[in-house]
Amino acid sequence: MIDVPTPVYSVVAYLPPEAAEELSEKLIAFRLSRYAPFYHLTLRSLFTPVSEQQAKAEVARVARHHKPFLVKASGLLRFGDEAERTADAFALQVIPSPELLALHRDLVATLSGTPHRAQFELENYVPHVSLVSEAPSKLSRRASAVLTAGQVECQFTLRQMVLSQSEGESWANVAAFALGDGQPLPL
Repeated sequence: MIDVPTPVYSVVAYLPPEAAEELSEKLIAFRLSRYAPFYHLTLRSLFTPVSEQQAKAEVARVARHHKPFLVKASGLLRFGDEAERTADAFALQVIPSPELLALHRDLVATLSGTPHRAQFELENYVPHVSLVSEAPSKLSRRASAVLTAGQVECQFTLRQMVLSQSEGESWANVAAFALGDGQPLPL
């Protein structure tokens, strides 16, 4: 559930189909995949833009200044209640390459509007591929054991980024842009 005024936007990169399929196959082997809504890397966390049109133009401008690059992910990240030792979500830690950090910095600097999760930006940015959300406690133990053992990893070339919008619990893709030229892509 989103705890900020809506509508709210985010910029993400979805895993390409072949990388998502390979990751799903690995997770199926450990009976984890049915909990994964979609695999994505958040590039810019929640914000409310001045206007959707302006946000599209700004994302396209950033996309023009960055070439596609390799993303590598491995290692467990757990999001949840540390005191209770529970996990609400699991993710793969993304290696923060200079290209990824530069893209993130440019998105934070360029996108105008109101940030809602600024505490997770810039030096506090933790790049990750979201895997399992709203994990029940039994799954949390199994997922933790599998992911901690480093048995799940992935890599893909980040070639595009997507501006997404939410007005509650569901997300809709608004626009996609190719890295390198900033051209709009079909959704």
